[in-house]
Order: sequence, then structure tokens, then C-alpha cells
Amino acid sequence: MFAYCENLTSFNADLSSLEDGTYMFINCYNLTSFTSNLSSLMNGTGMF
Repeated sequence: MFAYCENLTSFNADLSSLEDGTYMFINCYNLTSFTSNLSSLMNGTGMF
């Protein structure tokens, strides 16, 4: 979803329904702040 997004530095959103975050933020090297509810996450393989 946000893979290889070099301009993304922070993320704050409701992901409480997210079940599969596979590779969602892979290679977002500038992401320094992440705030979210991941209570439904079942698969986060390579998410960051």
C-alpha cells in the first residue's frame, strides 16, 4: 500500500480492522513515527 514511499515520515490512522499488512510499509526508510491500533492484525510479514 505505501511500499517504497520515501516521502512518508509519519503515519497516524485507524487500522483497527486491518488483518493483513504484508509489506505495507516496506522500504519506507524515512518513516519515523507510527501510531495506530493493530488489534486485528493477523499477518504483518515484512510490514516495515
